[in-house]
Amino acid sequence: MRHHAEVVERSSLPELAVSTVMDAAELAVAEIRLLKSEATLELTTAVGRVRNVAIFVPVLVLGYVFLMVAAGRALEEWLGPVGAAAAIGVANIIIGMIGVQRALRTTQRQDPQ
Repeated sequence: MRHHAEVVERSSLPELAVSTVMDAAELAVAEIRLLKSEATLELTTAVGRVRNVAIFVPVLVLGYVFLMVAAGRALEEWLGPVGAAAAIGVANIIIGMIGVQRALRTTQRQDPQ
């Protein structure tokens, strides 16, 4: 890139205008490259975090299933098999609804609109 003082001394007004536009275009291209680089880094970081969480989801689900089976077996003595299954189902629905409600509230707070 040429030094600004050289350009001013040796150029006419139209040449200076073209030079300024070219410099602005180079700056815009550099900004776009920087934004792309930052976005790529953020995406890579997010994918890595999701991957790390996803590795443990099957273990979590399996543990949850065993816990629900154990709770159902424990409740069978007082409620019978159908009553125990119904109680576990209702408890899961309530807990799931509370979780969805909290997630929606969190999402709404983070929404920039």
